[in-house]
Amino acid sequence: MDMNSIKDQVSNLTLYDLKAGVRKVQNAVMNYTEMESKVRTITNPSAHQHFRPKNQ
Repeated sequence: MDMNSIKDQVSNLTLYDLKAGVRKVQNAVMNYTEMESKVRTITNPSAHQHFRPKNQ
């Protein structure tokens, strides 16, 4: 990969993508099972902000 390709990929990342990546690393470090990881994702309040209507 060249630097321009890496730069393009990084510039397309959203905050949601970064949070999901951090969550994945946390799950691996804490040695959570797949089910525990899914529960953490579903019950994460910041994950639901993306889907809330603006007026709430």
